[in-house]
Amino acid sequence: MLSTCSFNVVPCLETDFLPFVSSTYGLCYTFNAKLKYSNNDSIRYENKNGGDGNLKLGLYVHNHQYVPYVRDNVGIVSLVHDNTQLPLIEAADIELAPGRKHKLVDTLLASSILMNKYCSDCSQQCLITNFIIQISSLATPVEWQMYEIKGFVENSTIPLPNNWTTTWREHIRENYLAVNVVRETNIVENNTQTAIFGVVDILSNIGGQTGLWIGISFRSIMEVFEMLYRLICYQYFLIVRAVRKKKQIIIQ
Repeated sequence: MLSTCSFNVVPCLETDFLPFVSSTYGLCYTFNAKLKYSNNDSIRYENKNGGDGNLKLGLYVHNHQYVPYVRDNVGIVSLVHDNTQLPLIEAADIELAPGRKHKLVDTLLASSILMNKYCSDCSQQCLITNFIIQISSLATPVEWQMYEIKGFVENSTIPLPNNWTTTWREHIRENYLAVNVVRETNIVENNTQTAIFGVVDILSNIGGQTGLWIGISFRSIMEVFEMLYRLICYQYFLIVRAVRKKKQIIIQ
């Protein structure tokens, strides 16, 4: 259950979260989703209110409500993704444990491919957006947060554990966690595919290779003709010399 939420120090609204269903985790929520047919008036941008895109969440997992023997771990799963993409949380989720304040530092990596330019029938997207995530954490909650979290849990509609009155501090440490999603830089790393050979390059290479082959072939043919010519001249010289010798012998 979400206890606190702020984006650039401004409290979040219920409309900032869009529900979706995961086959593994059930009902999930994505923050700041950009819908295809919306007017995008509710989209929160990183520089809004003079901030740097800092999302802070406080969550309480209520582990006493977990079904026994179904799950062997306690915590939440998260995923940093582009707000136009469907969150595939089953494949690329980040598991976060209670009792820690997790910091997720993201860097945007955009890759442009040539698939759509060269084949309009391909269904693969031409722009792929990925986030490189660095994760760190510290212990939480601290003492001054305890009574605030205690009040939130007691005022929620979820039933309290049987021993809550005497062990509420231990329950809070075992169930509360915080998440801080921070942008590392506003510089986007772009990887763009470019064609090595264009039409002009292909024609130029074909022409160059053909010209070289024709030049080599013509030179080889001329060398063969030259060799045949020299052989014929040499044979002619031998025949003429032999005839002259015969004539000299007859005259003598």
